[in-house]
Amino acid sequence: RTKEPLGLMVLNRELVSGPLFHRSALLLGAGAARVEQTALGLRLQLANGESFECDAVNVKRGLNRLVLYNWRFGSRTLTPEDGFEIVLDQQGRALATSSGNTQIPRQGWVISGHGQAAEWLSQRVKVGDRVAVTQTLLERWQDVQHVLGAGPRLVERGELKVQSAAEKFSPDVIAGRAPRTAAGVDASGRLLLLAVEGRYPPRSAGLTLEGLGRLMLDLGVSDALNLDGGGSTQMVVEDQLVTRPPDGYVRPVNNALLIFFVGTAVHSNGSAEEK
Repeated sequence: RTKEPLGLMVLNRELVSGPLFHRSALLLGAGAARVEQTALGLRLQLANGESFECDAVNVKRGLNRLVLYNWRFGSRTLTPEDGFEIVLDQQGRALATSSGNTQIPRQGWVISGHGQAAEWLSQRVKVGDRVAVTQTLLERWQDVQHVLGAGPRLVERGELKVQSAAEKFSPDVIAGRAPRTAAGVDASGRLLLLAVEGRYPPRSAGLTLEGLGRLMLDLGVSDALNLDGGGSTQMVVEDQLVTRPPDGYVRPVNNALLIFFVGTAVHSNGSAEEK
C-alpha cells in the first residue's frame, strides 16, 4: 500500500530494498538465472576496526535501528528528529550530520540511527571520517546484476519443497487455489516464467502452491519460486494482456519482471524488423 517493494530488490547492482525474513529471490545476470534464499549482510566498518550491523535499507526507521538510505528511497529520509544521521559520499567520507529528515545524495548514502544505534554513531563518527559500507550480499553475487525478491520457494534442486512456513508467508498467500505467477530455472540456467489464471470457474480455478511447484517440475525446472499471485498475476506479451485479471481490471503493481528481446524479428511476409 505504500508503493514500496516488499523484500529484496536490486537494480544494476544497487540495493533498492532489503530482504524480508530470508525469503527466496530470483537472481539475474551473466546470461543465467538462479534462485537463492537471502540475508541482508550490511555492516558499517570504521577505520579503527569497529563495526555495526545495519537492520534495513530504504524503509521507515524503527526503534534502536540502523537503516541505510540511497536515492532510490526519495529526496529525504523522512525520519523524525529523534535520531542521528550521517551523509556519506561514494568513497565513504562523512560529509554532514543531522538529527533527522536528511537530504539523500544522488551518489552516496545516508546512515540513520535511533536509540542505541544513534548513540553508537554519534560517539564514533564525525564529519571527515571514513566509513566503509560492506555488502556481503552483493560481494557474494559478483555475477548478478538484478535481484527480485519474492517467495516462497517452490522447487529446490529438482524436488518439490514449498517453503511457506520457513519464509513466514501469511495464510492469504499460502491457502487454497488462486491465480499464480512463478519463475523457474533449469539445469542450464535458462529462465521459465509462468502465469496461471484463476477464480474463473469453469475456465480455471487456479492452483495451490504445491500444484504450482509440481507444474514447474513438469516443465523441467530444477529450482523455482512463487511470485505475487491473485490480482497481481498478469502476463503481457508485445503490449497485449494475455491473461484474464481475476479482479476484472489490471492491478497496479510496485515492481514487475520485464523481458526485452534484442535482435531481428522476421515476419510471416518475409519482412524483417529490428527489435
